[in-house]
Amino acid sequence: MEEGARAEGLIADVEPGVLITGDRGFYAYRLWEAAVATGADLLWRMPDGHHLPVVRPLKDGSYESFLLDPKVRRRRANQRYRGSMQIEEPSGILVRVVEYEVTPVRAKARFSA
Repeated sequence: MEEGARAEGLIADVEPGVLITGDRGFYAYRLWEAAVATGADLLWRMPDGHHLPVVRPLKDGSYESFLLDPKVRRRRANQRYRGSMQIEEPSGILVRVVEYEVTPVRAKARFSA
């Protein structure tokens, strides 16, 4: 069984107030949506290159954003392709984004004689 499918099965048993942590390899909009629906709190690393627009900057340097619903993304792309004068507003799940960077530390080699 694929890891994403296993994660979906686990989420069904989550109760409100539980903290779910996820690595970037597990991100999928529908999985996030299912986890939020349980009432759990989520802390998830996102894949590189994932666009999270700044909706509202917060004082601590984080910001509110949203995960764009893939269905909305497809509709917007079709509307642009067809040259529609009205393009649907982007919408999705509201999230708080905390950006960080990890600097690797080189370990010193130890040799014993």
